[in-house]
Amino acid sequence: MAEFERVSGLDRWTIARQFRAAFGTSPTRFRTMRQLDVARRALRGGLPPAAAALAAGFADQSHLTRRFKGAYGLTPARWQAACTPPDAADTSRWATGGAPDGGSGGSGGSGFERLDDGGHVEAAVAEGERLGEQRVAGVEQR
Repeated sequence: MAEFERVSGLDRWTIARQFRAAFGTSPTRFRTMRQLDVARRALRGGLPPAAAALAAGFADQSHLTRRFKGAYGLTPARWQAACTPPDAADTSRWATGGAPDGGSGGSGGSGFERLDDGGHVEAAVAEGERLGEQRVAGVEQR
């Protein structure tokens, strides 16, 4: 923040107000949400929550967990489990549903199908990123 003050010639309060006007959130919240984006990518890539926390710049796993749960309502481990296909022994995240032909599930043979959000989460993230890029472009034009 000190570098922003030096470069812009504005105090931190003015910078924070202008940032909020441009991005719709505080600089701290913006940074935290970007850290959570990095953590989600790491979790989706298979890293354990502790390693994802360090990769995203959080102090430790509990710091990540508090911020993650506050933002998304789930712990990182539960979110990661919901994003990964279950192994044969773990079917708790899958809805029972036989194959359409009434058989045991066809080639998969498990009789389970993945619960799907219809792509709504990914669409919301993409829309948020697109809006953020538009806001940045608007600020750069000023």
